[in-house]
Amino acid sequence: MISRIDTAVPRFSPVEEAPDREFGFVPYTVPDSFSEPLPESELAVWER
Repeated sequence: MISRIDTAVPRFSPVEEAPDREFGFVPYTVPDSFSEPLPESELAVWER
């Protein structure tokens, strides 16, 4: 911070840019059953 008399004035400075990350960097695939309806036993747990 820089101050002028009794007032703090922000100082802007450049920030290093984050490196690019490759999309899909986590080795995971969505199973084919992902969009199928949940079984009744699973729905009952979520509806408690």
